[in-house]
Amino acid sequence: MRSWTWIALSLLVISCGGPPQRELSEVDLAMKEAVLAQRCAPEEYAAAQRMQQKANQLSKDGKYDEAKVTAIAAKKLYEEAQKKAAARREECFKPKNGVEPKGVKAFLEEDKNAAALDATAGRGLQTVFFDFNAFEVNASNREVLNHNAQWINARPDKKITLSGHADERGSSEYNLALGEKRALVVKRYLITLGVNGDRLRTMSFGEEMPLELGNNEAAHAHNRRVELASN
Repeated sequence: MRSWTWIALSLLVISCGGPPQRELSEVDLAMKEAVLAQRCAPEEYAAAQRMQQKANQLSKDGKYDEAKVTAIAAKKLYEEAQKKAAARREECFKPKNGVEPKGVKAFLEEDKNAAALDATAGRGLQTVFFDFNAFEVNASNREVLNHNAQWINARPDKKITLSGHADERGSSEYNLALGEKRALVVKRYLITLGVNGDRLRTMSFGEEMPLELGNNEAAHAHNRRVELASN
């Protein structure tokens, strides 16, 4: 009940705007960080997932204010789920009747490897940026792609969505095609680094979902990108 009251109050203070990219990215990061909750607080984790899915659908439907509030709520639910999981960790991994719970060793090893990777190579999947009117892998984005490949290969149960974007210059049709080319070139490069192509799905939003609003080079540079999200 308190969560829904908090959401209703938030609706009163959020003004109209474009797609809530920052909030959606933050809830995606919160989801990735709540890995322990998948095992030790599964009901709370599932509730957070449902809220995140609702936020994504609201954004797709153009209901940006509602999507923003719902994304904030989903992030809060993931954080609460992770806290509960941490409190239950000892009991969650405790042997029962002398038998270790199924998959504990593999889970702990994966958790350790993921933590080590995050500590040494940055946290989570990183956005890949492109030059104007370009869709080639170059020296500036190759390091990010190498990191992303490591992150994906360390989590073989995850599927990845690659969404291509463009700045506002050019026609809608051209930018939609350019976004698709960018997503496909990222997919092909990740495959060369050992990622299973069946785990990668591409899509394009063209110019329709800018990361930064503004008719200037700084905004354009942030909008020429491929975003990676795990599910």
